[in-house]
Amino acid sequence: MNKSYAVNARLNPAPKGKTVIGQASDDALNGQLKYELQLVDVVLDGNKAWQMIQAENMFNEPAPTGMKYVMAKFRLKALQVQQGSFDVHPVEFQAVSQSGVIYQDVFYGVVPSPSFEASLYTSGENTGWVVFLVKQDDKPTIVWRQGYIDELWFTLN
Repeated sequence: MNKSYAVNARLNPAPKGKTVIGQASDDALNGQLKYELQLVDVVLDGNKAWQMIQAENMFNEPAPTGMKYVMAKFRLKALQVQQGSFDVHPVEFQAVSQSGVIYQDVFYGVVPSPSFEASLYTSGENTGWVVFLVKQDDKPTIVWRQGYIDELWFTLN
């Protein structure tokens, strides 16, 4: 079993393969919320990421000049969802540049399968890809639910 981190931060992001625990006691939609989130795979090579994106849907747009796609596959397991289902979506992730700027560009194409998007009840689990558009020479970190009490950080190294 992987070691779990109770909390992490921008300057102490979880590496690939480490399970991070997220929880919120007053989530507006779900009440008490507790889950495991783990980065399970990464594609940092922009050409390889583009090949996977293009293979998923030939109408996906290539990255603009000076930019590249990177992909991260996350696993989320809902440990406790007090009310309703916990809806998880790739837009809850953001790439943050090495200089500390949140990338505003969002990938609007068809994400390679499996997708991270899911609705989970307690004990439900989903693993899927998230796509980020970043500068060619950047090595960003990834933040989940930025600005929320259960904000979690991951390194793509």
